[in-house]
Amino acid sequence: MPDGGEVHGGRVVVVDDEERVADVYASFLADEYDTETAYGGEAALEVVDDTVDVVLLDRRMPEMHGDEVLERLRESGYEGRVVLVTALDPGFDIVDMRFEQYVCKPVGRDELRTIVHQEILRANYDDALQEYLRLQSKVSAIEDEHPSPAVADDDRARALRDRLDDLRDGLLDTLVEHAQLEYDGGERVEGGERTDGGERTGGGERTGGGERTGGGEGVPGSDVEGGNEDTKPR
Repeated sequence: MPDGGEVHGGRVVVVDDEERVADVYASFLADEYDTETAYGGEAALEVVDDTVDVVLLDRRMPEMHGDEVLERLRESGYEGRVVLVTALDPGFDIVDMRFEQYVCKPVGRDELRTIVHQEILRANYDDALQEYLRLQSKVSAIEDEHPSPAVADDDRARALRDRLDDLRDGLLDTLVEHAQLEYDGGERVEGGERTDGGERTGGGERTGGGERTGGGEGVPGSDVEGGNEDTKPR
């Protein structure tokens, strides 16, 4: 297994029974990530553990199919990012599979690097957003490979799109609620009082350094000393 050299963004395992393909993909990533290769399903199960951030997994492998590898990884408790990189066209069988993105070969250097970068970032996203992105990848993969009206009108396709719409609406509602809370947090409240730092509080009082406080009381850095205010320019 080739050593990825200097590490910039995490650990990636490339799983493919075609050694040349696995090595090429690993070379695409080696300058930014700690990369390893696994030339088949059994090797992948031995290599992948909780220290692996992203698994790039081929589906069509002779000794152990990629679907089984994925299932066994999840059953073992692996919760990292799995991207299916395969020449196998997606069907509705992928809907319930627990992966992040479905990518059809061939894959170039820039595309592969972008995919891995995305998954490293998305690992920190909110659960609802991650679920939305996973489902979006599945819907896009199925519709891109099966663009016929018959597939688009399939009940399963409509159910997927409805689920995607529900997730998107939920995310938008959350964003609106968050924005409203942020807005309310800085709004004026009773008696001319504001809640954010250094702003006016009740009775004409200010709180920021060097600003006037109630009754003309002097504060450090101001021209107000007790009740005597010096208004001459300096």
